[in-house]
This record gives sequence, C-alpha cells and structure tokens, in this order.
Amino acid sequence: MQISRFFVILLALSAVGCHSYQPIALEEIRPSMTVRARLSAERADEIARVHPISGRVLDGVVRAAGPEELQILVPLRQPSGVRSERSVQLPLGIPNQDILLVELKKLDRTKTGLFALGGAALLGLVLSTDWLGDGGGGDDPGKPGGDPQDAIIPFRISIPWG
Repeated sequence: MQISRFFVILLALSAVGCHSYQPIALEEIRPSMTVRARLSAERADEIARVHPISGRVLDGVVRAAGPEELQILVPLRQPSGVRSERSVQLPLGIPNQDILLVELKKLDRTKTGLFALGGAALLGLVLSTDWLGDGGGGDDPGKPGGDPQDAIIPFRISIPWG
C-alpha cells in the first residue's frame, strides 16, 4: 500500500511544471518555440470554416517565421475509434498582419519550485505516517473492546420541499 502511494505521488511530482506566457515581437520568433498567437477576428473565422479550430487564440510550436507569415503547428484531436483519439499536428500559415499578439511559453521556475516543494512535503508526510505509525489512531476494528456507540456519527440532512 505504501509503495503504491509513493509512486503515485512521485509520478504527480514528475509531471509538474508551471508555465507563463510573455509577449514577444514577431521578429524575435524562431522555429521550435512554443507560442500562443491571438488572431484577428476575420482570420479566426476563416480558419474555423476550414479546420476544426474555434476561438481567436492558437497554441502551438513555430514551424517557420518569416517577414510575411508565421507557420504554427497546432495540435488537433480527432476521434479515431470508439473511445480513442489521435493527435494531429496541423501546420497553419498565418499572415503577420492578422496576428494581434504573440506570447512565448516559458517555464516559471519560481512557481514550479514552490509547487515541487509542496509536493515533496506532502510526500514526506505520507511516507512518515506509513513508516512511523499506523496512520490511524483509535481502536482496531478487529479487536473487541470499544463501545459501538462511539463509532456512530450523527448526520442529518434536511431537504425542503415545496
């Protein structure tokens, strides 16, 4: 039991990463950067008519950046079976004049560090209760002794009708 808790918490801590978005000029964008682009309403409507994308904000990885156009690989999820989906990377070329704002996705080291410290403290708490004590307190339900009335917790719910 304690080993499975340890691995669940360790897995959760390994997936931690807080990100923030910071504005960036179009001239500074390079291929392989992860960005968020806010499009003009007209361009967003054009894209929505052709592709299953809604909204004016696109998240993706820059494929190419030029003086006229920005190419972004946008992830799309498409149903491929009864309960499965497959992710497809759709390259979209967007003219620079239709891009209102571009933000660069960056790892926020402060938030990530604080979150990881909190997770490590939680891990330490779970492991210490597993290793140092039974984590419970009170009588063992398998042992005789203890008043059964002590185990009853009064709980009342009132639902008004009418």
